[in-house]
Amino acid sequence: MDKEEALLEFLKGLRICLNNASAYFKGHPFYVKSVNEFKAKVDILLTFLNPIKISIAPESLFIDGKSYDKPQLFTEIAAMFHIRKIKNIEMREGITSDELTSFLGAIALAPKEALKRGGVGNILGSGKFAHCFVEDLDYSQLLAGTGEEAKDVWTYLFGEAAQKKDEQAIERCVENFGSVFGSFKAKDLVEDEELRKNICGFLACLKDERKDKFNACSKDMFKAVMKYKGVIEPEQVEKIKAFFKDVNEEQFADLLLDGLTKDDNFDALSLQVFSKLAGEERQRNISLNFLNKVAGKDPLKENPRAAKRVKELLFGTDTQAVSEVYRNVLASLLKDITLEKGVSFDRAQLHLNYRYILLNLLEEERNKEKLGLIISKLTDEWANIVDEHDTKYLRFLVKTEKRAKQENPEAVFLFEDLDKRICGFIEHLMWEEEPSLDLPYLIEALERSASEASFYLNRFFVEQRFSPASLKLFFKSFPGQKQEFLRQLEKKRIDLNFLSKMISGLTMVDCKTALEILVRIYSFSNELVRIQVLKQMQGLPEISFGFVISVLQKGSGATKKEALAILSRDPQLRKEAVNVLLGILSPLGIYNALLIENLGLIDAAGFKEAQDFLYFLRNKRYCWNRNIRKIAQEILEKWNAGKDRAVF
Repeated sequence: MDKEEALLEFLKGLRICLNNASAYFKGHPFYVKSVNEFKAKVDILLTFLNPIKISIAPESLFIDGKSYDKPQLFTEIAAMFHIRKIKNIEMREGITSDELTSFLGAIALAPKEALKRGGVGNILGSGKFAHCFVEDLDYSQLLAGTGEEAKDVWTYLFGEAAQKKDEQAIERCVENFGSVFGSFKAKDLVEDEELRKNICGFLACLKDERKDKFNACSKDMFKAVMKYKGVIEPEQVEKIKAFFKDVNEEQFADLLLDGLTKDDNFDALSLQVFSKLAGEERQRNISLNFLNKVAGKDPLKENPRAAKRVKELLFGTDTQAVSEVYRNVLASLLKDITLEKGVSFDRAQLHLNYRYILLNLLEEERNKEKLGLIISKLTDEWANIVDEHDTKYLRFLVKTEKRAKQENPEAVFLFEDLDKRICGFIEHLMWEEEPSLDLPYLIEALERSASEASFYLNRFFVEQRFSPASLKLFFKSFPGQKQEFLRQLEKKRIDLNFLSKMISGLTMVDCKTALEILVRIYSFSNELVRIQVLKQMQGLPEISFGFVISVLQKGSGATKKEALAILSRDPQLRKEAVNVLLGILSPLGIYNALLIENLGLIDAAGFKEAQDFLYFLRNKRYCWNRNIRKIAQEILEKWNAGKDRAVF
């Protein structure tokens, strides 16, 4: 047998072994037999060529200085090796069956699997076998390519770089990240689990020690994903979201700023995809980071195209797709921008959005310098808040400011000027004829008035101007002035109109103070005012029991009726009222007229707690009690639907 015949037999045996390696497991008899037969052919060829060295081209083999591209056997083997990115193979004298088995098993792997594992040479391991070598094609020849091969190679390279933390490999991945990730199809990003796993692992090894490179890769990813914004289904975004799991709020803010200012194709759908990638729970923090980045800057001033794009996002037909948080972000960019001729927007709405952005910033910020900046911006906006009478915003501001002070006690001094403005505005609102619905909350939130007690007393009793809110703030701010208030109030005893307005104006004053004032007015007023006092007490959450009982004991029929209405909401107090009204001793009937009046009041009020008294009165003897007995019986019959009859 000459060299050519030995080579031909070698290649035939190689093809048979590769076919069997693909079809059977490693220990299968057919496979073992074919390997042993191939080993004999290898040994024969080694007598002519030592080592056996074969270089592979796409459709030919190069052996011992000669190219073989015919017959079909050569081209088939060439294609089989080339698709697995094998450049050279080499076998030397002394090769064992075990080495051949490992060599053939690695080559028989599916091309995709071989590429994902770094190639056949990587699988076999450098220097692992003494008599069998495989040299893979240089992957750099594939890196600039596209398609399935390039994807599989890069999938491996990303995973390998992350696992081994090889600086050179990491640097190569970073340098090519944008073009590589941009070449992936939407289907790859959604369906290829290994691709996602390896890229996420690679990004994870960048995020802490190579932050600038991580940021660059994140931006490349974002640009690539935006290409598929119209293709990716909402449920698929959750899978792509895995690529951005290590991107923090500050980095997301960078992505958003770049999208808004640099990407001409950034539209409402882009913003919607961005929002899903970032997650709804992170919207607020992202917006805060965004606004910190643009604070004191004007990124749209020299960029009319971007300004117009942002305006379209804010006011376009797809505006419903933009969340309120991101609408505020957009508004902040446009706040001080004058767009090109012919383009306009609702500047009032922009100012409103901008104010709410400042509110969000105030709520989240902890840094003193940044807090000072936010407060100064709020101060700049103050004239607009007052002019627009924006009490709803003021309510949110007061609430947010209070929380900010509690969480930053060392920064309270920063709020002094803003506090004065807030207090002044709220006190201005108190004197309006139609007060805001937010005013009760605002008054409650104020710690004290910025004015003196004398200012209020003069307003109340000289100018005769007061409101529920002003009365509340006065007593809240100046509790020690209560007696002076009552003294001046009594001087107005003959001014029935003033007293009536004062009684109605106590709705916001704390209950204890309101009761004390009402009792004092009752003490020096006529019947009509007294009835109004008692009606006002019916709406208070607390009861001045001693006072109401005194009314039941000494008042007129009209005032006792209103007093009963005060006590009617408490079962125990109803019993007390019955005792007071019907527990009157009336020897020889001297107080029967009073009892009859009180029976009428009890009947009208429906105080059925009085039934025991009614039975007692129904059975009272002597002729002078006849009317008492009759009225008590009539009430009992009415309450018991005619079933309770007695004979007189």
